[in-house]
This record gives sequence, C-alpha cells and structure tokens, in this order.
Amino acid sequence: MGSGDDYEKISKVISIIITDEKLIKDSETYYHRFTFYDPDAEVEFTDLIEIHTVELKKLPDDSDGTQLYDWAKLIAAETEEEFEMAAQANPQVRRAVVKLRELSADEKARDMVECHEKGERDLECSLIPAYAACTLTINKTNYAQGETITATVTCVTEQMVSDDAIISIYRAGAATMMTRV
Repeated sequence: MGSGDDYEKISKVISIIITDEKLIKDSETYYHRFTFYDPDAEVEFTDLIEIHTVELKKLPDDSDGTQLYDWAKLIAAETEEEFEMAAQANPQVRRAVVKLRELSADEKARDMVECHEKGERDLECSLIPAYAACTLTINKTNYAQGETITATVTCVTEQMVSDDAIISIYRAGAATMMTRV
C-alpha cells in the first residue's frame, strides 16, 4: 500500500502457528483463532488480522471430525504406524502422503527439494545487501558428477572478502547466491 492509497486496498493477514509446544497455557484446546476483539463492547476492531494456532501436544486421541485434526495428526506423526493411520483418516491427507512418499523415493526430486531449502536458508542468512546485486556466470549448464565447475563472480567487495564470504552453487533449479560463513 502506498501513500494516499485507499485503506480498502489493505490485504488480510493470516498467521498460522503450528507448534509441538503448549503455547496457550490457559486452554487445553489444540486449535485457536485470535482476532482483535473488544470483549467488553463485543466488537471486532478489524477482520484484517488473524492468528491461528495449532498445538500438536494438545491433540486429543480421538478425532473431532475436522480436516484440521486429520492434517495435525499427520504433522504430529512420529512413527510409520502413526503416519499410516493419519493417511487412512482422510482422502486428501492420503493423497499428500502418497505424493510425499513418491518425492522421498525419487532421489533427484529429494535433492532438488534439499537444494531449494538450503538456498532459502542461505538467503535468510545473507548479511550484506550487495550480495543480491552480484552476478555469477557459470561457463556451461550441465556438468558430469565430479567435474570441476568454473564460475566468474563480479561485484566481490572488500567487505565480502574480510567477512570470509563464500560462493554456494546449487544444482539446476535451486538458488545460486553468496553467503557469509
């Protein structure tokens, strides 16, 4: 939203917190939805902000019949048996479990996911804004396993050198960036 824009352009913000801890100490309910509400006047300030919490430690043993419960049981599963029970409870959860198993069995897909996640973690850890402006040029697109990768990097600054910056190169489809050690 920019200066002078109409307030009707404000987008709703929904925060979802899924935790394996007891977050709301005064309640044994595993799911809560919080808004800005004045209980004395019984009026909601705005419907543009919501915080949803799912506390996995508070999940009851017996289903409450909601899809949320089914998904929470899947997320909370610690054993293969619990994982399988969660998959059997709901067709949507079952489809997700099948897809997850396919991805887990496919080494190339698993490597791509791991590379993507590493790239995201590295991006979050970037400390020098100039990194985003850097250019990395790799001399070809496909490399054989074990082959040396040749890359040219521009905009390496003295600050980056003094901070022991490194270049992280990931497989195709994942992030390529610089990060501080």
